[in-house]
This record gives sequence, structure tokens and C-alpha cells, in this order.
Amino acid sequence: MIDLTPSRRDTKALTVAPEWTTAIQARYGNTEKMLTAFGVNNQRYCALNTERALRGGVPSMARMCVTYGDAIVAGLLTVHLTAAVDNLGEDRDMTDGDIRRTAMAMCDIERVRLLNFSSVIGFFYRLRNGEFEIFGKMTPRKILEAMQRYAREQHEYENRLRRRIETEAAEAAEAERLRQSTPWAVIARRAGLSLERYPTMGHYCLAVVSGAQRELKLDLSPATPEELAL
Repeated sequence: MIDLTPSRRDTKALTVAPEWTTAIQARYGNTEKMLTAFGVNNQRYCALNTERALRGGVPSMARMCVTYGDAIVAGLLTVHLTAAVDNLGEDRDMTDGDIRRTAMAMCDIERVRLLNFSSVIGFFYRLRNGEFEIFGKMTPRKILEAMQRYAREQHEYENRLRRRIETEAAEAAEAERLRQSTPWAVIARRAGLSLERYPTMGHYCLAVVSGAQRELKLDLSPATPEELAL
């Protein structure tokens, strides 16, 4: 059962919700649908698809907390942490209360809140599969320390991915700009310039600089289909 007791930072209490909360609710639906979308059954998918989550615009945990409330998100993390701890069998020293308090503490770690929410869910998959070096019995402190390390490394990984995605987007935009730019042949014809004499704009510019050609006001507007067909 998810614990929906009020958190120490009730983000639902904001008087005016940011505009992006509407987009998040439209994407993930009400609380029940959101809890299903980020449920335990999707841990593995979240853990293995960080880049897809970033490209797909999955929000940060901070934004999920603002949209659905810290109590709801902490309750969801409690479910994930319970599943991970139960998977450890006897190798733990945690009560149900410890698990709830640990999940709530995760919601207060700023570095964790800045992570993509899919990355946060992915942490529990890695935890239950023993990807963190935790010696001795599992305790709240050891889990929070593991989350801190994970959040730091994952934050760096997400930033590298974002830079690569932004670079790819910039390159695609430049390629599209060049694709839509007006060919020199069209510009020259509009200005009555000879392509034999000035096969490129560079040749024309050199002629203008040397005084061999009077500088003309070139029409650089997009070419029409008829102009491109010539």
C-alpha cells in the first residue's frame, strides 16, 4: 500500500502551477496512470533506456514532484525500494518504516531531484541486481549513500547525452538551412551575372573587392520551384 502521508515539502501546495505541469499530466494522466507507467514492472526498461527517455522528454523527478506532489512520488519510491529490499532476503536491516523514511529522504536530495525520472526508477533495478558495492546488511544509510553515488554519476552521464543530442539537433538544423538556402546559380541569374564568369559567389566577391565588378544588391530570398528547375 502506498503511503500518501504529507511530505515535508508539499509541492502540491503551490498556488500557481507552472505551465509544464499540464503537459506532464496530459502525457502520464492521473496519479493512478502515472504510478503504473513508472511501476516496478518498468524498472528494467527505465534502467536501460536513459537516452530514449531524454530524447523523449521524460521530465525530471523535481517536475514530477511538483506535478503530482512529493507524497505521491515518495510513495512510488517506497514501492520500488520495498521490492528491491525484499529481493535481498535476509541481507538487510530495515523495517517498513525505515524504507518509507529512506524513500522520503531521496525526494529531498537535490541531485536526485534533478535526474530524469526514468533514471531515478532505474536506480532500484540496479540496486536489486547488486550493481552497487554494499558490504554487510542493507541499511538506510547505505542505500542513501548508493543513491548519492548513482545520482552523481548518472547526472554526468545525462549531461553528456544532452550535449550530444543538442549537437545533433544543431547539425540537423544547419543541414536543413543549407538545404533550403538559395543556390548561387539562382542568385546570379536574378542579378544578371554570368555563371561562366562567376561560377561561385566567391568569384563574384573577389571581383567586387578588386574593382573588376560593380557591387550589386543580390536577392537572397528563397528560390521558387520554377527557379530551381532551370
